Amino acid sequence: SLKDYKQIAARSRSDETIFKNGVTLLDNIDHINLSSSEEKIRLIAIFKKHGIEQLPDGRGLNEMILVMGKR
Repeated sequence: SLKDYKQIAARSRSDETIFKNGVTLLDNIDHINLSSSEEKIRLIAIFKKHGIEQLPDGRGLNEMILVMGKR
């Protein structure tokens, strides 16, 4: 359960959590908020470096990666 994962995370020095049957980032991502256009350019370059031009639902990287500014 979520409560169990939180308890494990509180006891662990690692930030890694392994989910049984996996969680796919690209199938489950809504959007990514960044604070600058420069960050967006760098992140798009990283996705493209790994062959990712769009999400499985057809949205492009520009639609998914947003610049919200500093909070």
